[in-house]
Amino acid sequence: MKSNLLFIAAIALMVGCAKDGAQGPAGANGSNGLNGSAGATGATGATGANGTANIKTNIYPVTSSGWTTISAGASYKVVFADANISDADSDAVSVAVGSAANGPWLEIPTINIVNSGDQMVFGYQNNQASVIYLYTSAPSSTLYFKVTVIPPALIKKRSFGGQFLQN
Repeated sequence: MKSNLLFIAAIALMVGCAKDGAQGPAGANGSNGLNGSAGATGATGATGANGTANIKTNIYPVTSSGWTTISAGASYKVVFADANISDADSDAVSVAVGSAANGPWLEIPTINIVNSGDQMVFGYQNNQASVIYLYTSAPSSTLYFKVTVIPPALIKKRSFGGQFLQN
């Protein structure tokens, strides 16, 4: 019985002690909490400027037989009917040439496009554009011509701030 009392007394002393023991190892992390709700939608942006919907482009393939002789051994011409050229006095028209329907494109006028020393120029009037090839013979390979028309309403007018020189 004495040993039982001694044991109980030792436990009572240990329980009544005010001194803390050493810190134990860290426990495992708990699971993540639920995601929060989505934030508010931001304001709608300003409406952008109008695009280039009125700029029209057509691509015309021309084979070696598509050229008309203007002057044998000197110049050849091809004409494209293009209804997009509706105001030849005010439309901006450009013509480019390429060896494939998807380019790359080289703006006309140009030189040395098919043969060394050749030249290409273009002209236009209402409803048509034409290309003139200056060389000893017409091109023997198929060429593609890209005609782009910008109507007057889309052309940005520019003025010169300075004065023109006079003779």
